[in-house]
Amino acid sequence: MSLNRVTSLESWEFHPSSFHQRERPRQEHADSHAPPEDAGGDDTFPNSSTLLIPVVSRGSQNAVMRKLNFNPAAGPAWTHAGVDSEDDQECGRSQPSVSDEDSALILTDGDWEPDTLAAFEVPKWKRVAQVFVAVLYCVLSAGVIFGYAALKPILIEEGVYRNRCTKEELENGERLCYNQDLRLNFMFTLAAVATNICALPAGTILDTFGPRFSGSVGSIFIASGSLCLGLASLLPFDTYIAGYFLLAIGGPFVFISAFQLSNTFPAHSGLILAILTGAFDSSSALFLLFRIIHGGFFTLRNLFLLYLIVPTFIFISQILLMPSSSYKTAGELIQQVDDVMAEHTADISEDGAVITPEQEQQLKNRTAKRKKIISNILELLGSNDPPNITTSPSEPPRSPKPPNGAHKPDSIWGVLHMASALQQTRSPYFILMSIFTALQMLRVNYFISTIDIQYEYLLSSTQLAQHVNSLFDISLPAAGIVAIPFVGLILDRTSTITILATLVGYSTLIGILGCIPHSLSAAYANIILFTLYRPFYYSSISDFAAKVFGFQTFGKVYGLMICLAGLGNFLQVPLDVLTLKLFRRNPIPMNILLTIVVFVAGGLLVLFVWWQGRERMGIVDVIVENGELGEQPRGGVPGGHSNKDNNRTVRKRGSGNETQNHTYIRDDRDGEWGERDRLVAVSRSGGVNGNTRAYGAIRDG
Repeated sequence: MSLNRVTSLESWEFHPSSFHQRERPRQEHADSHAPPEDAGGDDTFPNSSTLLIPVVSRGSQNAVMRKLNFNPAAGPAWTHAGVDSEDDQECGRSQPSVSDEDSALILTDGDWEPDTLAAFEVPKWKRVAQVFVAVLYCVLSAGVIFGYAALKPILIEEGVYRNRCTKEELENGERLCYNQDLRLNFMFTLAAVATNICALPAGTILDTFGPRFSGSVGSIFIASGSLCLGLASLLPFDTYIAGYFLLAIGGPFVFISAFQLSNTFPAHSGLILAILTGAFDSSSALFLLFRIIHGGFFTLRNLFLLYLIVPTFIFISQILLMPSSSYKTAGELIQQVDDVMAEHTADISEDGAVITPEQEQQLKNRTAKRKKIISNILELLGSNDPPNITTSPSEPPRSPKPPNGAHKPDSIWGVLHMASALQQTRSPYFILMSIFTALQMLRVNYFISTIDIQYEYLLSSTQLAQHVNSLFDISLPAAGIVAIPFVGLILDRTSTITILATLVGYSTLIGILGCIPHSLSAAYANIILFTLYRPFYYSSISDFAAKVFGFQTFGKVYGLMICLAGLGNFLQVPLDVLTLKLFRRNPIPMNILLTIVVFVAGGLLVLFVWWQGRERMGIVDVIVENGELGEQPRGGVPGGHSNKDNNRTVRKRGSGNETQNHTYIRDDRDGEWGERDRLVAVSRSGGVNGNTRAYGAIRDG
């Protein structure tokens, strides 16, 4: 179950970047671009067009910067650095990225921001219906292929791929022969790979054509898969693999297009997102239902032909009920409030201007309309603050506060947010996490497809193995639903290093339990822990990607990570061959091998993240304690830095010695700043007090 699983679609925290940050132009350089008439002492208030242009463009860009996006084609190009602030937006328009000397421009967020819909523009009953219907069809379609353990006995009973058995195996009356088992397992392997890879185009299509089109495409794929599986026994060629493959492709289109519905009620977006993710988990129970009612009229053919009702229902709901554009996130709604306030401020800024009664009435009408918009947005966000329509240009507008469920930053939050996607994919963070993800995903899917033969050998009983398999079929969807709220709490309130260490330790325990023979209690424990581990594992991957790599490049970096992990699932075929042939159905050697390999890969990831977090905390301690926030970095700005200040001696947190020499050098050849200079420079845009709190939160984990 490796689709995009997230606990939040938006980021609210200050993200101190610490990879390659573009150097910002000196203030006097920025001022020099102003027209001569604006550079003097003219005190006239700017007109509405002058005021609104920077507010709208920067604000919309800032909102999108914090918005998670599954589209790998969106955001900055692969070689362009991310944008961390409005100053960086301005810098990006005139300076080349340090990662791409041949490119002179940084793509701005406005170039790829999709059209969105404010929730207050849609009646409440319709939004409730949209969420309910989306949850229903996600339960019936989003991740059905992961219920393969329940479907496999039906396929075996109906003799699917029985023609691949040898004459000797048929004469011996073997329930499942070697070639048949390989073919059935390959059907699931290919589907798992397709699900992972398909998440990439699904995000792009969602961004380009909207959720209605994306969901409709998914329903067509699911319908095609159902037809292939339902009519496979009547066709002269093999359509089982093609049908399961199409079911796997349709799932991401339906599931990812439903994510934006969490913004129908922004104050409860976390709850809705958790329900949708739980619906994805519970969808694996569909094939359990198939297995329960299988027999008599309900043959494999009739079951999948009846299942055509589901994609038909999805398609009709997309046409008649679902929105054609995605809903605005809470951040985009807050930005809309800012835009309305700025527009109103510009509207009333003509001090001393003589207006007619008709103009005054028009101003009152516009004010009332703006108040209504702000009231609707505040109601959506669950804010009790009254609408703050300013009556004077000197009165600063107040924006709604972010939701209370914002993620808490930790030691590595934002560490690569300013790096280009290409730099991020070359970093140890990406390489180590991709290796761990690929190996663990291989192990998870290998267990799902071979659970029956594993416990036939470990328990030396077909009946006990079927009993364990039945427990797994029930626990898989149930555990996913039960675990979702706890996973969200863990990811929100626990540091990244603790999460990764728990993943590795938990995985090792499961691996050990999977190697204990002749123990029914160990089998039960393994099933329960495994089914609880899966939602935690997959959610942690996306959470790690958002924290480390940022939301701007999420579609590219996380999509590539999941794609590589999906391709790694093809290694399941040789694992099956080794288990069935070389080890004669004994799963213990492969379980031991996978446990050791995953432990080593995960251990290296944990050690690296711990070391990097410790390094950053030492720097943050010095910055906070020395009161350097908001100051110009001692290395200066481009063209004005002092070489003698390039080397820094900082105190390391947790070190036995009070001081250690650690050098953070600004390299004059490529313009890179040291970690400390970067953190201090970024702090300039937010003010000392706000950044002290931000860095204090980071320091305290």
